[in-house]
Amino acid sequence: MNVVQLLCKNISFRTASEIGRKLINFAFIIFLARVLGAEGFGKYSYLLAYTNLFAVIVDAGLNSLYAREASRKPDEKQKIISALVTIKLTLAGIMSILLVGSTLVLSALGVLEISPQDAGCLTFFALFWVLNSTIDLVNSVYVQAEKLEYDAAINLGHRLISVALGVILVLAMRNVLAVSEAYLAGAAISLLASWLLVRKRFGLRLRPSLATKRLRFLLAEAFPLILTLFFASVYFKVDQVMLKVFRGDAEVGWYSAAFRVLEFVMLVPAATSVVVLPIFSRLFVGDKQLLSSNASRLLRLLFVLGIGVCILLWPSSGYLVLVFGEKFGPQTRLAFQILIWTAPLIFVNYILTNLLVATRNQKKNALSAVLCTMLNVSLNIALIPHYGFVGAAGATIATEALLLWLSAHFLKRPLPQLDVFGSLSRVAAAGLLAGAAIAVSGRLDAWARTVAATFVFCAGLWALGGIKKADSQIVQLLLGRHTKPQQARD
Repeated sequence: MNVVQLLCKNISFRTASEIGRKLINFAFIIFLARVLGAEGFGKYSYLLAYTNLFAVIVDAGLNSLYAREASRKPDEKQKIISALVTIKLTLAGIMSILLVGSTLVLSALGVLEISPQDAGCLTFFALFWVLNSTIDLVNSVYVQAEKLEYDAAINLGHRLISVALGVILVLAMRNVLAVSEAYLAGAAISLLASWLLVRKRFGLRLRPSLATKRLRFLLAEAFPLILTLFFASVYFKVDQVMLKVFRGDAEVGWYSAAFRVLEFVMLVPAATSVVVLPIFSRLFVGDKQLLSSNASRLLRLLFVLGIGVCILLWPSSGYLVLVFGEKFGPQTRLAFQILIWTAPLIFVNYILTNLLVATRNQKKNALSAVLCTMLNVSLNIALIPHYGFVGAAGATIATEALLLWLSAHFLKRPLPQLDVFGSLSRVAAAGLLAGAAIAVSGRLDAWARTVAATFVFCAGLWALGGIKKADSQIVQLLLGRHTKPQQARD
């Protein structure tokens, strides 16, 4: 099996697993929303997001460290995994102290109201995040060995077990505590299965080590990753926590339901980024001009796709949110109609942030995460008390716009031939025309507005030259086909 075939095989397993997990999780989210109602679903979303803010400390990117270090020193795999297990146990202790301490302080100040049942949920969700992060570390053994079929099977099985247990327990108990128990049990079963497979198939044991020199080296390598992941986690989760503090569980439920639909749509750029990172990394070393031209084409195509998602889903949002139940009706619809316009920005940002990694500018990614978090938190503090979930949605759009600008700015030095805004400007103009068509056709039904906006968008792309014939070559690149350099630069 050659490199391209191996790459395609691994991508196929990862993509199929992600699609399966997203579909299962989305169905479970709809089930939870309908059974728990807006307030119960809001409490679930808030508690999960709150614990995740601390759980990022345990993650620390250790799975990436194992894949990198074990590839460099294959004879020391056991020593590396043992050192990382020690680090993870240490970080889990630190996370527990920070979570308990912060919760007690916020409760004493009257910022948070934690009931005994909420305390149980927090405990189970925190333990779930620790086990889930450990599963990722164990699965990194499969990634390093380029056996992603094992990784796909474990991750898909984990989601199936958690959802099956969740449905049974929620129907029996009808509260958030049942969800947290199901998550914890599913993670424990999946970790045991993955550990036994790694031990049998690769001969590795999950035992801690006190080799201080190796521990210091790996901790130093993990620290920048911890910072990046922490600020990224705050950026994505803090709005739900702040909605809980300022507006209550119901608004968290309305906003979270809309955000879950958006997360499902994000499967497209997420799967694409898995494909392009190794390809773009090779092109950065071999041919920066070819990298710039192919990146421009991919950015245009994903921007077109992101605007297309808005055109298709915005007019029909009223029907879409009905799956969550009547209690989520107009509020969730409004939240989704605002949030969906982040789709074009997120589609592009997935590729831009991966380009920063491919061009060895990870520190710029960390700086972007810090600046975006600062903007997001500031806007949420200013907007949520007055505008609720509408303010949170507006803050998300503004933050994604800042991330796009920062990423484009930071890429000017490693890829001076990449003109991000020049590549997107004509597509954006066609998108504005489509948005105007949606606005002026308000008296038509949802499907008629969708057809009208789609026609205007396609006509705008054709008239303005938003998509070029040569853009189809990026699809060939993603499929592993060879493209002649002179053609790729046309």
